[in-house]
Amino acid sequence: MLIPNNAKFTTILGCKKGNLGCDVEFSLTYQDGSGALQEVESWREMHNGEFQRINVDLSSLGGRQVKIVLIVRSLGSSSGDVIHLLKPMIQP
Repeated sequence: MLIPNNAKFTTILGCKKGNLGCDVEFSLTYQDGSGALQEVESWREMHNGEFQRINVDLSSLGGRQVKIVLIVRSLGSSSGDVIHLLKPMIQP
């Protein structure tokens, strides 16, 4: 994907209602021509009944051809790790 100049990544992140054991790390990463994954930013999401609004400046990637990779890692038992990732977008 060619990242537009002055782009931002936005999404809304939260654990599923009632999943009290939900505890994850969500990472926004990219892969360029070298094949290595580069982390842009990460967030911890735990069950608290609220959603996080995420807004990340991607201007440092503007004009570059990269693959965006979203990663969710369990930070304990994965049995309660059900998350909502709403409207993930890259916008100029």
